[in-house]
Amino acid sequence: MGCTQSDKENFYNFFNARKINGAIIGEKANEVCQAIVGAPFLIGQINTASKVQLAWTGGEGAVKYIIYQSTNNFTFIPVAETTSKEFLVTGLDFLTTYFFRVDAVSYLGDETKSNVITFTMPNVQAPTGLTLDYPDIREVVLTWTSNSNEDEEGFVIERSLDEITWTDIGNTTTGVETFTDLTVIGDLTYFYRVAAFAGVNKSSYSNTVSQFIPVIPTPQDLIAEVTDPTKINLSWTSNSFGDETGFSIERSLDGVTFAPYDQVPSGQNTFFDINITIDVEYFYRVQALESGTTSSGYTNVASAINNLTFRSFNNFDFGFHQFGEITDDEPVDPPLAPTGLALTVVSDSEIDASWDSQLDADSFVVEHDTDILFPSPVTNATNNNSFSITGLTQSTEYFVRVKAVNAGGESPYSNIESATTYSLPFTFTVKSDNSGTSNNDQFTFPQRPGGNPNYVIKQQGVTGNEVTVTSDTDPTTITFVGGAGTYTVEIQGIDISPFFNGTGDFIKILTIHNWGDCIIFSRSFTNCFNLNVSAIDAPLISSKIERTFEGCDLTTFNGLENWDVSNVQSFARTFNLSNLNNYGLGSWDFTATNSTSSLHNFVRNTNLSSTNYNLLLAKLRSDAEGAGIFNGMTLGADGLVATGQGVNDRTWLINNTSMTIIDATPWQYTGQ
Repeated sequence: MGCTQSDKENFYNFFNARKINGAIIGEKANEVCQAIVGAPFLIGQINTASKVQLAWTGGEGAVKYIIYQSTNNFTFIPVAETTSKEFLVTGLDFLTTYFFRVDAVSYLGDETKSNVITFTMPNVQAPTGLTLDYPDIREVVLTWTSNSNEDEEGFVIERSLDEITWTDIGNTTTGVETFTDLTVIGDLTYFYRVAAFAGVNKSSYSNTVSQFIPVIPTPQDLIAEVTDPTKINLSWTSNSFGDETGFSIERSLDGVTFAPYDQVPSGQNTFFDINITIDVEYFYRVQALESGTTSSGYTNVASAINNLTFRSFNNFDFGFHQFGEITDDEPVDPPLAPTGLALTVVSDSEIDASWDSQLDADSFVVEHDTDILFPSPVTNATNNNSFSITGLTQSTEYFVRVKAVNAGGESPYSNIESATTYSLPFTFTVKSDNSGTSNNDQFTFPQRPGGNPNYVIKQQGVTGNEVTVTSDTDPTTITFVGGAGTYTVEIQGIDISPFFNGTGDFIKILTIHNWGDCIIFSRSFTNCFNLNVSAIDAPLISSKIERTFEGCDLTTFNGLENWDVSNVQSFARTFNLSNLNNYGLGSWDFTATNSTSSLHNFVRNTNLSSTNYNLLLAKLRSDAEGAGIFNGMTLGADGLVATGQGVNDRTWLINNTSMTIIDATPWQYTGQ
């Protein structure tokens, strides 16, 4: 509320009439004005089954706000204080009714109360349909179905060896209905179950699934060969498909007593023994290793003896020389093919190649092409066992191979590997001094838990403040060069998955300019009040986009009609309470929807124009006619009005699919 100039003059006259010392009359008038604050107007919504997001307007002149909570609308207890005009209340119980109000506090401590709002917290249902996949020897993948309509905060995964004692092995966030366990070891049976949680409360458990994990397989077909005057070459076949942590090579002089000799890393199935003596027979065996306490059995035993001779001629004799006594005129064999070629994508224009070091090579030739047959390879030479391939085209797959060179000639080519350059960066602007959890010269990007990120986040046009992200557990904060202000942020890499969910720096993000390789999931941008989209490309889209843009501005949303949503199973509350007035969804594919709640509050209170709402209804009817879907679903479109043919399509959907449509279209008879 505060005081007008007229108010201040009246207070001045009031104090003057009471003969207060003239030096403090003006000060007293200002104190009274500062003590008068306006009443806040409180709104809110349920965030999860244990959280309520509050926001308010008004309260002018307040120095702080106190949030009060009650379960009976009579006894209110203070739960928090803030100087912001928003607050997330946490720790609420399932199926409990809560009342909230906010008091604006003047600098003298007087409180002005807001209106009271109430919410009954939903229950979190147990997940169902827990299934287990075993794609790799040390990898168990769990998948389940949520029954909580995104009211949970996540899921807890528990594991047991006896179905009696259970251990929490990880969590996922809301909407993430899969979990990968990479910590299993061999010769054990594991049991799994899943529960939904919100705050400290958990649902009942899902069904239980189990998997026996065998010991890591033994490598086989060990061969020992003498092909070089200075070494014995070993090779074998791995049966563990890269699940080993490495291989142990053991050596013996009698074939009976073996001792550990050396190790090679996972994926390498060869070894060169250069510590040998002529005419001595060496015996070898190999074992696969893995972390933990288990290892495989041993391969067959293979042996070799280096007793080769080589005929040569010099000025002193004509005869035979043992290897190790080669004269200068003896020819050099070409090198072996390089091994262990691996590629790392660095940016939208660079891929780095590396391979195993090689003693018999003087240099290497690196070739890349966009065709696996290499009809027009680009060739580069290097003396190192790595090379940076630059000047590439974005979003393009490149094939790479390497050959070694020495005085004896060129080797065969290495294995062929391929990699695809990144798209242009995920680019957006932020206003760093908007309210948030980071400082006013910073921005915190929240990565969705449960992924495998590997990307770089940076301030556009600036070097030195880049941050590399390889973990999904903590948000990443970037500090801007230039202090508080509006900046453009770039993120480039893989598994870029924002998860604002109405918390953190969600008010700082302003406009998305380019999606790049960004992946959107449920709650990616929930309640990002200032968010607009000027990008004309499309993001990568997960199978559920529930609440993704709920509560966002979206006055501008370019490129929306080009999105491929054909794999999306649920659109519940995707655009709820956002602004889509000028943007249509008439080209979207809804045929993957698979639940009666898949369209729950999809476009509720979005200000979608009648023209664009008509296009949406026409597309839903077309998908229903072609795929026989939407039976029993509810389309949440509160406030929207169909006209003309849109009314006919709406009526057809209601009559032919048993769909319930909640909107503001007045009833009228149509012939469909």
